[in-house]
Amino acid sequence: KRYENNNYEHPRGGGEQRRPTILYSHGNAEDIGLHLPFVDCLSEMTGCDVLSYEYVGYSLSRLNGDEPSEQGCIRSIDAAWRYLVDTERVPPSYIIIYGRSIGTGPSVDLASRKKVPKSNVSPQEAGGVFLQSPLESGARATLGYAVSCVGYPLDIFRNYEKIGKIQAPVAICHGMNDEVVPFDNGKALHKKCKKPFEPYWMIGKGHNDMPERDVCKYARAFANSTVKNSSIPKQ
Repeated sequence: KRYENNNYEHPRGGGEQRRPTILYSHGNAEDIGLHLPFVDCLSEMTGCDVLSYEYVGYSLSRLNGDEPSEQGCIRSIDAAWRYLVDTERVPPSYIIIYGRSIGTGPSVDLASRKKVPKSNVSPQEAGGVFLQSPLESGARATLGYAVSCVGYPLDIFRNYEKIGKIQAPVAICHGMNDEVVPFDNGKALHKKCKKPFEPYWMIGKGHNDMPERDVCKYARAFANSTVKNSSIPKQ
C-alpha cells in the first residue's frame, strides 16, 4: 500500500524538488492492517510518501500457499523496490529503506546489494537506510552470539555480514531495555556502518513501547539530512 502525503507538492519525473519515499518493512507478528496507524504517523510527521508492502506468507499474501521465510521476505522487498524505481520512477536517491525489527532483515539485504533481479536500478543508490530495533541476525537476537556461530548454516537475516556493504547513510534507533531484540544488536550494527548517522538510543524503552512520535521525529531529521533537494519543510 502506498501512502502519499498530500500536504506538499510532489513533482514526478525530473522536477527540482520532490518528497522522499520511505520503503517500509514491518516487524514480525503484524501485517499492513495492524501498522496502518504508525504508517500514517510516519508520513504525516516526516513529510514523506510511504510504500508499505506485505511479505509472502504473511496475512493474505499466500503466493502458491507459501509460508513465511527469509527468501519470501527478500522476494517481496525486491518487488516493492521494482515498483518504486521502475513503475513509479522514483529516483533511488529519494528512497529511504526503512525496516523495523525482523523487517530490518530484508531492508539490510536490499540496501547491501548492487542489483535486484529484473531491475536496472541499484539499491546501493538509495538515499538512506533507517533501522528500528534491528537484529544482528535471527539467532543473535534470540539465542546469542555463541549459538549463532554453532548454528551458522541455519541462521537467518545475517545483517552483521551485510550492513558494511551499504553505501548510503544508516540511522539506527533502539530501545535500551529491549528484551525481544537486545540493545547490543543495534550497537553492534551501528559500529559496522560505513556512513553511520547519529544513533538514537531510547533510555528505558523496550521493543514495543518506543514512542511513535519520537521515532518519527528522528526519521524526519534523518530524511532532511540525507535526501538532498527534497520538499520536506525544515522544522
